[in-house]
Amino acid sequence: MAAAAPVRDRIVPVRRPPACQYADMRILRILAALVIAVAALSACAPTPQPQPTADAATPTSTPMPRPSAPPTGPVLAYDGECASVFADPAAVLGFDAEALPGDADLPTGLVTLGGLKCSWVAVGGTFEAVTLMALPVTQVPEELRSRFATTACEWSFDTPYCHLAGSVGETWVMVSKRALDEVGTPPDLAPVLAAALERAATVPAPIAATPTDEWWDSVDCATVEQAAGIAEVYAPATFEPGYPAGFGSWPTDGMLASTDQWCPWYSYETSEAVWMNLLPGAGSQWDDVDFTGATPVDVVGAEAAVLVTVDDNLGLVDEREVLYATDGTNVLRIQMSPIPLEDLAARVFAGMADAGR
Repeated sequence: MAAAAPVRDRIVPVRRPPACQYADMRILRILAALVIAVAALSACAPTPQPQPTADAATPTSTPMPRPSAPPTGPVLAYDGECASVFADPAAVLGFDAEALPGDADLPTGLVTLGGLKCSWVAVGGTFEAVTLMALPVTQVPEELRSRFATTACEWSFDTPYCHLAGSVGETWVMVSKRALDEVGTPPDLAPVLAAALERAATVPAPIAATPTDEWWDSVDCATVEQAAGIAEVYAPATFEPGYPAGFGSWPTDGMLASTDQWCPWYSYETSEAVWMNLLPGAGSQWDDVDFTGATPVDVVGAEAAVLVTVDDNLGLVDEREVLYATDGTNVLRIQMSPIPLEDLAARVFAGMADAGR
């Protein structure tokens, strides 16, 4: 794995809400800021607030099978290096491109599955971009493989994006790009996918990490809410599951929920939010992360924890602190909470342990 950049340059507050984040991240950050700015103004109005939108619903995770074999992996697609996908990105993509930082050096659910996400944006601010996601074929539902066997365009983040996917050996690859117009005219993604698959055939196939009994199991937001005592800790304010402004969705969000579950809650009474991601099995990635610039903190129930100050791409404040904590097997990421992040993290670790998760 290539040397990682300092953590401040690589970690952003929201992966998907994780998931997630994906094609042309610069555009998505602008869209997310606009959406939340409107939501923030609405929260201050005296009129009754709506309930969280359907967009804010989070996928429910499906437990990964637990084989009896010793734990292995993960082995990342393309050796975990976005630079190794295309020998000449400009020639393949059709524009002078620069790569955005990838996910291979961060604790993420995608990495736990052996996956890799790469994005290339046009140099010069034309907002042209291509995103690639690669995973083991065994981790991709048949419905998703069939859905994008030919180019198909769907609306995500208020923008039409087109996707084309295929596989070679045990590697599944999906390439995505904005439609050519608002009608949804698809770009020609076939040469991009062909080049990506040609390269995938020459490197080791990705392998997902093998779940163990120590992994958080059946991670869903209702379980976390009860285990952490969300209602009690924030009383008398009432926090509702979800968030009042949706962030759109990406085709792969559902299958990633088993290893990266985003759980948001929102109070219409105080206009405060709780945001966290639970990443079962991501603790094996901890030692590969360069947390230079992060502040080590103590979290009861965690083997290690750090606070990272990052630019707030949501447009709410200039900077915010994000907590990353691990019990040695799982990783918890929290970036919004009315109480100290360390205190909420301790409640989550204790609650998940008591729940036998």
